[in-house]
Amino acid sequence: MQLPAPAALVHADIGTGDKQASLALARALAPLLPRVTTPGAILASDQPMPLPGWTEEPLPEGVAAGRYRLYRRPMEG
Repeated sequence: MQLPAPAALVHADIGTGDKQASLALARALAPLLPRVTTPGAILASDQPMPLPGWTEEPLPEGVAAGRYRLYRRPMEG
């Protein structure tokens, strides 16, 4: 599948019920995200994502710490 344009928002709720499998899936997906997102894009994920150069953003008020993570892709150029 090819996206018509890079994504500005990605919601990755990939919890499988098996913590180790979920973490492995997050590690596998993380390298693909820069290819399909626009600079400045936001990722909302239920798993920690190894995204070098991306900034972890604070969660909105009322969202329990560790429940989700927000990451912002750096702006380029």
